[in-house]
Amino acid sequence: MNRPGSGPARRPARRVWPGYLFLGVLALYLFTAAGQFQTVDAAQELGVAVSLRHGNGVRSDFPIGAAGGTSFGRSGHAYAGHDIGSSLLYLPFTLIPGTVEHRATRSADGTPTAGLVPNRRLYFAASFLAPLLGALIVLVFALLLDESGFDPATVVVTALALAFTTTIWVYAHVSFDSTATALAVLAALWCAVRFLHRGAPRDALATGTCLAAGVLVRVDTLVMVPFLALPVLIGAYRQQKQQVGAPLRSLTAVVAPVAVAVAVALAYNWY
Repeated sequence: MNRPGSGPARRPARRVWPGYLFLGVLALYLFTAAGQFQTVDAAQELGVAVSLRHGNGVRSDFPIGAAGGTSFGRSGHAYAGHDIGSSLLYLPFTLIPGTVEHRATRSADGTPTAGLVPNRRLYFAASFLAPLLGALIVLVFALLLDESGFDPATVVVTALALAFTTTIWVYAHVSFDSTATALAVLAALWCAVRFLHRGAPRDALATGTCLAAGVLVRVDTLVMVPFLALPVLIGAYRQQKQQVGAPLRSLTAVVAPVAVAVAVALAYNWY
């Protein structure tokens, strides 16, 4: 309750700088974007997304060339030699009408076949995923600094330095899976810090979910799991010493999504 004569309670000012920061960086990334794919890896991952969209499973009908990176599955069809996560990120772009075409490919034994592959319209649209992921990295980095107690001016200046003076600038303009992996790991770190400060179970689960997303994009993201699961475990123990099962529940919230992602990655690799 307010003290007599003190007037109505003042609400804290709404923070608007995260939205302006994200939109400003995204606009500059998009304005300077190449509008085309630069790697065969990303093209093959996009091919898997097209195949998923049209009900052909996880095969890749991307034309096989000397660049490599293509694997042949048990059925003889070609598959991208990369994890499934990037293809799932490209999947929304395949919903754009008129973004595929039939093109001759070949099976493992060299037999000519015909498959659905991305056309120029889809390559153009999907090339803007990298700028979007790059801008999200800058935003999550800023939110991490904010959660750590830095003032807004310091947060914004440091985030802009990250956006335009580091390799984030490069990867925001290149179609490659490193950008998505970096975003997933950084988001997991932000969620872990939030858990240490607030102790909310949803932040522990968010930490594991972000790590799981990173594993789906690049399975070697697994090396980061102990470094982020241990602080959550210690934080849960310190905050809820009276509850014996709290640390175990928090650790499970981190590990369970990662275990699901590992199972998906193993099944995809086996197939």
